[in-house]
Amino acid sequence: MRKLTDKPVSHVVNTHWHQDHVVGDQVYRDAFPGVEIVASSKARATLAAKSEETRKLYLTAGPEYSTSLRSAVEKKTSFLGTPMTADEDASYLAAAGLIDRYVAEAPEMRTTLPTLTVDDKLVLHRGDRTIEIRSLGRGHTDNDLIVFLPKEGVVVAGDLVVAPVPLTGDQSFIGDWAGTLERLLALKPAVIVPGHGPVLRDDGHVKLMIELLSSMTTQTKAAVAKGETLEQARKSVDLGAFRKRLCGESRSLLLIFETYVAGAGVAKAFAEATGKE
Repeated sequence: MRKLTDKPVSHVVNTHWHQDHVVGDQVYRDAFPGVEIVASSKARATLAAKSEETRKLYLTAGPEYSTSLRSAVEKKTSFLGTPMTADEDASYLAAAGLIDRYVAEAPEMRTTLPTLTVDDKLVLHRGDRTIEIRSLGRGHTDNDLIVFLPKEGVVVAGDLVVAPVPLTGDQSFIGDWAGTLERLLALKPAVIVPGHGPVLRDDGHVKLMIELLSSMTTQTKAAVAKGETLEQARKSVDLGAFRKRLCGESRSLLLIFETYVAGAGVAKAFAEATGKE
């Protein structure tokens, strides 16, 4: 950041409460004591209630998972049960390194709660620049915010948009998410900055996410209507076309898809369809 400006930071926006998006807040607070940390009121409440619990869970499960990743690389066998590719080898080692770094730094982390909450829209004016911090609806979590620069046509989307494979899970709202993304596209952004992945300069990936989430919702509702169990629905919900379009030939992306989309995502869509969200 210091390569871009020597000006102080006035606001830090937490797009949601997940650890990988908030544990840096304390660094900004230490460097800039007057900084405003912005989040939704739900994100603030969840962070206050679950931050330490989540950190302890990561510290307990993290080392074991890191070991399993390195073991898979040593055995040349992926978690999919197939021979390890160079793509997977690099991905597994990178993930293990991130986990090890988190575990090493976690004892120094402290929960830093937001000081300013937004449940609809907050508009900041900085000279001729307008900065809108908005809630567009539920999606990745129940407390997602985006940052929109209307003059520049830039949307910082948080994990509402992740590329190349979306991160859906038990804290997501699969049935609402597509509509939230439609509202994001209605802003007509020229640039979309995802929570993870490369900067997007067209709306193609977001439209593909909308297709995927809509299909997951429709197919899972149909499975529930037929009386299928979750395990039966996992087999009947056909995501093959999306799997190919999002993952290509990458085995490491396929693992992410199977874990987050076909696994946790379908399970959450099933819970929503059965009224157990």
